[in-house]
Formats: sequence, structure tokens, C-alpha cells
Amino acid sequence: MADVKKKTVKRDYLYAVGRRREAVARVRIYTHLKDGATWGKEELKKDQILVNEMPIEHYFSGPIAKATYMKPLEVTDTVGKYAITVRVAGGGNSGQ
Repeated sequence: MADVKKKTVKRDYLYAVGRRREAVARVRIYTHLKDGATWGKEELKKDQILVNEMPIEHYFSGPIAKATYMKPLEVTDTVGKYAITVRVAGGGNSGQ
């Protein structure tokens, strides 16, 4: 057998895909931000969550929605430690 070397790529983010019904969410959690890092038109900063290039408060409004998306960060004690970007498509707001 030939020696196979795996090529590793160093990224500054963790990446995951989630699906529910017709909705698909692609999430990146940036562990290290480089100066001037942007996503779309927005400059990324720690303690920022963007959904489809909008602040999450504008995309999912209301106190119940905020409690839902903040709960995993509170449980893991990571509120304010990372920048998070989400690209969602399909399913409407209820599916997303």
C-alpha cells in the first residue's frame, strides 16, 4: 500500500450543518478572529451572532426566541466569547 498523507487545513472556526424539515442552517463559530474579518458587509466581532448577514435580534425577534438561541451559549458558559455566523435557507421562520 502506498503511504497516504492526509492534508489538514487549519481554520479559525468550527463548522456544522443542521437540518429540520425543509430548512438548512450552516453555522460557523469563530474561535480566533483576524483583524478586519468580514462576513458579507459586516465586520465580525466577538459577542456577535449574524444570521443571513443580519444581527440575530432582527432575524429572530422576541424574548422567547432570544431565550431559545441563547440557552446553549449560557449552558456552556460561552456567551460573548465567540463570533457566530449562520446561513439559513428554506422552511420559513418556524422551520428555521
